[in-house]
Amino acid sequence: MSTAFFCPHCGQRIDEDGYIRLYTTNKRTGEIGVILLSTLGTYEVKKSPLLGWIKDDLLILSCEKNKCKLNLEKDETSAFILMSKDGEQSTIKFSALVDCRSAYKFDGKIDEDYYIERFGKKDGSVSTDIPERFTW
Repeated sequence: MSTAFFCPHCGQRIDEDGYIRLYTTNKRTGEIGVILLSTLGTYEVKKSPLLGWIKDDLLILSCEKNKCKLNLEKDETSAFILMSKDGEQSTIKFSALVDCRSAYKFDGKIDEDYYIERFGKKDGSVSTDIPERFTW
């Protein structure tokens, strides 16, 4: 069973070693950095200890290579990426707010009434233990 994650705009693969790697800008503070999101279900986030986030901060998320914005135009508090699993493609919508852990899987267009799977709110953790190869 092979799963991969991609930028919906440029098609760049955004996962590596079990993490989805995204470029972030904190809308409140302007701080920029890179975060690592665990694959769906565990809600583990790894970030630099220098990023001073607080609950409900809005993160502007983008793919790291081309800086394509992943936040939705009509709702900046949500972002989306593409997931390919065993050759089938789905859209994953997730919260761009710090400490809001929810994600939805859609079969094509994002329509709030027709999601396939909800990953829901779960206890998760934010870690500042980013492997050196992911820092810059």
